[in-house]
Amino acid sequence: MATTPVYKGNLTGDVTGQAGTLAAVTLGIPLHSLHAAATMKDAIADTPNGTTLGVADTSAALLTATTDNGASVTETAAFEFAVPAGYTAGDTITVRIRAKISALPTVASSNTVDITAKLRGDAGLGSDICTTAAQVTTTSMANYDFVVTPTGIVAGDVIEVVMTLAANDTGGTTNGIHTVSKIAVLIGA
Repeated sequence: MATTPVYKGNLTGDVTGQAGTLAAVTLGIPLHSLHAAATMKDAIADTPNGTTLGVADTSAALLTATTDNGASVTETAAFEFAVPAGYTAGDTITVRIRAKISALPTVASSNTVDITAKLRGDAGLGSDICTTAAQVTTTSMANYDFVVTPTGIVAGDVIEVVMTLAANDTGGTTNGIHTVSKIAVLIGA
């Protein structure tokens, strides 16, 4: 078996399989490469602002949300990835978010992580092709997997992903903060 590195922008991964085929690949999404969802060309700020998540300038900083203390908070961050060479039509595509919330909010099950995934085409972005609903986060770091419908996707296609973290502590004082330690795209795994 051959192992060939894959590089696309800031994305890196390993393709393992027979020459010319893609057995499985994991594309790590560096947190410092995330963008504001409303302005994809602009990097996110060092701190969250109530609309967009934040990541500090320091090495190994976690992506963070605003505290939900006594309020409802919904914040986003976005990234794009290119489907790698060797991708076979119909192979699975999963976006994995590793996240937690520091304290559960007053409104039960309002602490969620979700994504939208849209295929970039000649006319802009298509409709959401993520088939997984928002997932309730816990107070322990965990992986949250979101399945992307692979129908019509080919190697070289670009998919834009917007991640949303939400929590509602209206009337409470839990001071919960979402954090994300890792984002990855699993293809054919």
